[in-house]
Parts: sequence; structure tokens; C-alpha cells
Amino acid sequence: DILGFVDAVKSYLNTFSERHKIKCSFESEIVDFNIDSQHSVALFRIIQESLNNTAKHAFASEIVIHLGYISNNRVFIEVIDNGKGFD
Repeated sequence: DILGFVDAVKSYLNTFSERHKIKCSFESEIVDFNIDSQHSVALFRIIQESLNNTAKHAFASEIVIHLGYISNNRVFIEVIDNGKGFD
């Protein structure tokens, strides 16, 4: 809550990158991303779990998180990695 969603994600990506030795970057189409605390925490947890799954299973060396608008009231978070996939 103190940092705001975007800054919190960037901070987490830096920590995650150092811990797992995976290059992480964050891209956003949204200049001013203001959401309530409940939604912010939920989106943050989705990103955390996505990154943890990538580190555990994909053996990726690079991850990109992309945040954008679908419409005025809907956003998307895209997690892209260069790791191995699955059938």
C-alpha cells in the first residue's frame, strides 16, 4: 500500500531477480494505475505465484511482466518467460 502497485511489483521483481538469477522486467501501458487495496493484493499475489512457478518449473533465464488495459474497468497481466514449456 505504501509503494503503490507498480512500484511494489518492480521492487519484488528486483528481489526475485537477485534471488533466482533470472532477468526480470516490467512493462506497463498504464501511466496512473490506481486500484483498491483488495484488488492490488490479489494481482500482486498472482504475479508472485507466476514468478515462483517459473522459477520452479520453467528454468527460465528471463521473465517479462506486462500490465495493460483491456477496457476502462479491466486490466490484464501477461507473464512471459523463455523457459521450457509443457505439453
